[in-house]
Amino acid sequence: MTAKNLGYFFKEGTKGFLANGLMSITSVFIVVASLLILGIYLIFSFNINYISEQLKSQYEIRAFIEFDVPVENIESVKLKVESIPNVNSVEIFTPQQAFEEYKATLGENARVLEGLENDNPLRYSLKITMSDIQAAESITVQVQNVEGVDYVRNNTEAMERMISITNTIRQASFILMLLLSLVAVFIIANAIRMTVFARRREIGIAKFLGATDWFIRWPFVIEGIIMGIVGAIIALILIIPGYNVIYNPLCEWAMGSGITFYSVGYITKELLSWFLGIGALLGAFGSGISLGRYLKV
Repeated sequence: MTAKNLGYFFKEGTKGFLANGLMSITSVFIVVASLLILGIYLIFSFNINYISEQLKSQYEIRAFIEFDVPVENIESVKLKVESIPNVNSVEIFTPQQAFEEYKATLGENARVLEGLENDNPLRYSLKITMSDIQAAESITVQVQNVEGVDYVRNNTEAMERMISITNTIRQASFILMLLLSLVAVFIIANAIRMTVFARRREIGIAKFLGATDWFIRWPFVIEGIIMGIVGAIIALILIIPGYNVIYNPLCEWAMGSGITFYSVGYITKELLSWFLGIGALLGAFGSGISLGRYLKV
């Protein structure tokens, strides 16, 4: 394809996009709706996967030491736990540290603990991280059997439930995005079909004079791609400010938990490539399926 031909195809495609008026606008906004759903799905999916990896690396089991175990013996309990397969690290957590942690979780209600600093009811515990989160249940059982351990707290069930719920939401968003994409392809195909119908005699003459199918097809493909790209740009303009609005509150909400979210810059870069690629693909596919019968001259 020469630069001259490309210029001609682009000019004709742009002319068709502008000439279609309402149908072009309808096609663009269906693409926008599809990509907005896709964008929400992708933002959600990116961050859930990111958080999941963080949780896996930060996930810990808490083993509480029996009250009657002497402080000098806690180190030996720690060493026994460290010897368990797939245990990554073990940290002794003092009653004072546990008190401050509990106080922090109460926030403004922490005043109810006033006066307990010198009569701390909490006990020593071990914070255990693992190299493989899949081994959490096995590690929990083995730690429970270590002499000096009273009981073990393991929140894998809650984590698995959260991952299950987010996966369900992600799948529902993906299905909705696919349905809207099909509608977008249908609307784009109809918009371009109107242009093709209006120019059917011109197409017939071009075929009679020896024009190839692709020489006739390219302006319409480019018209569809323009619809898809315009829709992609509008969708990106709409969704990035929305993510920017919720980003800081999300970070503040997660502050202190060790969880972070992808930055606005990262999400913008990722969505730009996804939106332009899928928008152009929807447009090209929609235009492609609308031309078949008019090329059979």
